[in-house]
Amino acid sequence: MEQCDRGKATHVHQCYVIRDMLDLLDFQDENIADVKRLLCYAAMHPAFLRQPEGRRFVAGLFRLDPDLTRELGQSMRNQVGHPRPLLDLKDCFYLPRMLS
Repeated sequence: MEQCDRGKATHVHQCYVIRDMLDLLDFQDENIADVKRLLCYAAMHPAFLRQPEGRRFVAGLFRLDPDLTRELGQSMRNQVGHPRPLLDLKDCFYLPRMLS
């Protein structure tokens, strides 16, 4: 994963190539925590989100294990933060009056 910090497409491609081998891992084992942490890191890394193969790799992570899916979802929600609403609620009340 340290090599992915440089953002090279070849490293993302290497992870994409081995994505099917992730099915062989036992995600219920307690020793898998470091692997889960690295997979969550990869899912948030710009190099993976920039490349089409990286996005496919991240999408494949969601089917591996329910606990990993929850961790990935939580990580993504933390990255997104709290977006501002597009409309203020008071604008919604004035909209029908403006249309009539």
